[in-house]
Amino acid sequence: MNRESIFIRNANSALLTLEPYVAGPTLEDIMRTPRTTHEQIIKLSSNENPLGPSPKAIETIQKAAPRVSLYPSAKCERLRKAIASALGQGLMTDNILVAAGSSEIFSFIIRAFSKPSDKILFGNPSFSVYGDAAIVDGRVPVPISLEEPLFDITCSDIENQYGGTARILFITRPNNPTSRLVPLGEVRKICKLAKDAIVVCDEAYIEFAEDYRNVTAINLLSEFGNLLVTRTFSKAYGLSDLRVGYAVGPSEAIEVLFKIRPKWNNGELSQEAAIAALSDTEHLKKTLATVREGRRFLSSHLSEMGFEVTADPQGNFVFASPSPLGVRAEYLLKELMTRGIAVRGPPADWKLNYLRISVGMEVQNEKVVTAIRDLVHR
Repeated sequence: MNRESIFIRNANSALLTLEPYVAGPTLEDIMRTPRTTHEQIIKLSSNENPLGPSPKAIETIQKAAPRVSLYPSAKCERLRKAIASALGQGLMTDNILVAAGSSEIFSFIIRAFSKPSDKILFGNPSFSVYGDAAIVDGRVPVPISLEEPLFDITCSDIENQYGGTARILFITRPNNPTSRLVPLGEVRKICKLAKDAIVVCDEAYIEFAEDYRNVTAINLLSEFGNLLVTRTFSKAYGLSDLRVGYAVGPSEAIEVLFKIRPKWNNGELSQEAAIAALSDTEHLKKTLATVREGRRFLSSHLSEMGFEVTADPQGNFVFASPSPLGVRAEYLLKELMTRGIAVRGPPADWKLNYLRISVGMEVQNEKVVTAIRDLVHR
């Protein structure tokens, strides 16, 4: 790094030491693996929808393509109305903010509702973007260590770290990478404890949870004025590439967040595709059935092999440790990649001896289990 460069001298000092986020391998990355053909690739590293997007969304994108020369709706009125209608609970358009993925919204929330040097709390292991956004915006990230075997964040954990000084608490439900769901009762306790802070429930994977409409924190919005819920169209709706996420909360919170959000943040194609995806309830139902069956399959077979599988996964992925077998997760990660199978694990993602395996199609799940069984029994 050229320290004489004016860009380095003038850079936000936090950025010079911040480690870049390590995304999962792309199809192109996996294709570079020697002796791997496109037909052999099994990408179970990014928690993507195994069925892909709704056919209605694809058709809508094709129809809307000729309009890409026009500026999109700056406030995404139609999409926000569709989201509010789909969620119910008496929510209105002014309770919804749409942005380019829920990850972007985390930064909006930090900038809108905290000041430099304020504390931002979140679990560890969890989604690393919370800490990154806090550092970039001059806040103090406070990771709360989550203990094996369940990695659950509790009100007691937060009470020990909160001290009344934290401004924002991120609760990931289901948690990434552990796939555990913080119960609504615990969220209620946290909201009461941190009544002078903003509690953000990141529900990127909530649709994959059993009985998700009854366990979502959206059910608590009418009870607590310090709660925000974020969701995404990247996972259950299969629109990762189009970057559509949203926040749900009190209208006064949404009004403030809109002042930070770039004015043409979501293009016409992404807005129209998201509306179409919401309307395709059959595709969502099929997606959830596929994921829940695949989740059971992976959990049961990994457990039978001797893995320590984190109990009761609720995301579209499982978190499992080969420690009882005396095997290193890093070894499995690398060996699976030589076979064209991508999952997530150490050392880039976390120091724990665990793999995070996304749920794929039935044949993909069977192949990854077969490959892992072969590797652990060598």
